Order: sequence, then structure tokens, then C-alpha cells
Amino acid sequence: MILDVSKGLRMPGEEIPFLVEGELDPQDVMGETVEFPDKVTLEGRYSVTGVNTIVVEGELTAVARGKCSRCLNPVDFPVRVPFSEAFVTGEATDDAEQFSYEGSKLDLSLLALTLAVLELPIRFLCREDCLGLCPKCGKNLNEGSCSCEIDEDDENPMSVLRKLLKNNEEV
Repeated sequence: MILDVSKGLRMPGEEIPFLVEGELDPQDVMGETVEFPDKVTLEGRYSVTGVNTIVVEGELTAVARGKCSRCLNPVDFPVRVPFSEAFVTGEATDDAEQFSYEGSKLDLSLLALTLAVLELPIRFLCREDCLGLCPKCGKNLNEGSCSCEIDEDDENPMSVLRKLLKNNEEV
């Protein structure tokens, strides 16, 4: 995702519109794979504001695809995030959080990836009232009920907490 800023370098202070599209590789986010199936778009304007600085402002638009945390079905999450970032020449900064550039091209790939990942939900849900999977047979309960009988005395990670609540003990 390369932005050619040579026009802006010839006209310092002018706001130049831009549109850059590209692809983002699948990312491992908290142990889950998140894909970006469509092109990611960065649209906005940039201007050369100093000897070593280019300010890029606009909006990122993308679609992130993950798995519903309850039923494991694929979920698309629209991502729209405004941004304003300063890029400085490579030798002008030692700050790891600062974006840098050399010559007349800005690589916006890291900016796009950072914006997209930071905008993702903590967990994907296909819908708020998703029923998830049956803990015994694994049937998707959104598609209908199963014939399993859930016994509250079954051993599972939450059974210890359930026993504490039944006995009115403090946690």
C-alpha cells in the first residue's frame, strides 16, 4: 500500500487527496485468525507540513472476518476508522511508534494493519442473542435444539463456581 507523495513534496502546505487500496494478510489476534477478505481502503488527504514531516489524514475502510465466539460460524465485521498520522523521514526519529518514510513514497501497510486490528471487537458475535453450541454434542443451538440433557452436576470448569453459588459461599 504505497502512497506517492512527490506532488506534495513539490507543493508544501497544499492538501492533496489520495485513495490507496491493498490487501492485509490474515492475522493472529488473541489466538484467533482474523482475515481481511476484501481490499482495504485508505482515503483522505496528505500535506507536507515541515522539512521532514508529512501529515496523512483520512479514513480506513475494511471488512474483518472472524469466528463467532459462541457458535464458531464466520462473522464479517465492518471496520471504519478515521486517522491522522505524521510520517517523518527515516533518520529524523528513533521512536518505534512513529511512522517513517524515505524518498517520495509512504508505505501505508503498517498504518492500515495497526488501524484495522485496533478497531476489532474483543470477540466476534454473529448476533447478540447467539445460543452457541451444545456443550455435550456440539450442535449449533441457533439451528434448533438438541436432545441432550444438561445435568448441572456434570463436571466442567464452571461446576466448582456453580457449587459455591448454590451454597451461598463468598467467592
